[in-house]
Amino acid sequence: AGDAAHGTMFFVRKGPGAPTLHEKTWIASGTKWITAAIILDLVERGILDLDDSPEKFLPFWSTSEGDDRNAVTLHHLLSFTSGMVLRDEKANRCVGDIGNMTACARQIFELGAKHPPGTALFYSNNHLTVASAIAEEATGQTLQDLLNAMSERVGFTDSPEYGLGGAAGGLRISASDYARFLRSLLQRAPHGFLRTSALRETSFQSHTLNTPHMSDLAPFGLPAWDYSYGHWMGCASGSCVDPSSPTALHSCMGAFGFFPTIQAPLNPGPHQLFSIVLPNVSTLEQARSGDMTEDMMLSYALYLATADAVQQAMSSISAGSTRGMQPAGEPRVCTIVQDQCR
Repeated sequence: AGDAAHGTMFFVRKGPGAPTLHEKTWIASGTKWITAAIILDLVERGILDLDDSPEKFLPFWSTSEGDDRNAVTLHHLLSFTSGMVLRDEKANRCVGDIGNMTACARQIFELGAKHPPGTALFYSNNHLTVASAIAEEATGQTLQDLLNAMSERVGFTDSPEYGLGGAAGGLRISASDYARFLRSLLQRAPHGFLRTSALRETSFQSHTLNTPHMSDLAPFGLPAWDYSYGHWMGCASGSCVDPSSPTALHSCMGAFGFFPTIQAPLNPGPHQLFSIVLPNVSTLEQARSGDMTEDMMLSYALYLATADAVQQAMSSISAGSTRGMQPAGEPRVCTIVQDQCR
């Protein structure tokens, strides 16, 4: 856990099988936040535009009048409102193929649209798979190449990589590197990964506020929630329209319990907090052996159990506390509740 000003400040391990700070693990849908940020960087650089149609880069895409697929834009794909979602049991058949994103996007296209773009939020890997195919065609680079470029800018040290699960669920990354990513999102322009204030703010806004939520998947425990670009935003109560609200929580939980969060990213207050709950899923066998719903519920419970302690620790650190937590260098291994670090 940490904040934008200090970086990762402490790290909690429990049990002999717990992953280390620099151990790569499968994060399933936690991948979506990073993939969306990679694509938003292309928007910021003028290579892509949020109003771009897939047809501009994917020659098989429909241009027929009256075809809902003709109205799809990159904005719809990133906000999961494209309509290119589950129609039958084969609708996600190619999302694990990171080697040929364009061919996978074509299969999704051929399945057709379930509803007109912009009319419903539906959580599905298909949206980001098509968006990633657009990114690859627009740049002439693979998604892994684009991730490597992010690694250089953000300062990843543990060589994250896409694999089984594809652009929306196949990333293997360490807690240390994902924390660097979250911090880079929190840092204000021009120091963060997204250099302009306007796009950074757009990346944290709700893009489904007045859109019916058709998905049966939603953030655990939050009565109010919407979707931004590649991640959830939820609130303890009321509307999620204001990401600067102290109750705004941005997250991107993965099926195996990986749970990264950012609290109130546009809040001008002294703390811009991030935290990660990371289970031990470094191999496919470990991923398959667990109960996904149980893993996610446990991760959310762990987040709730530590959230107040994390915030108290941040306040002490920024106030110059000498409790043993250091704002610079490698984070301490801590037991937050007992206030012990080594």
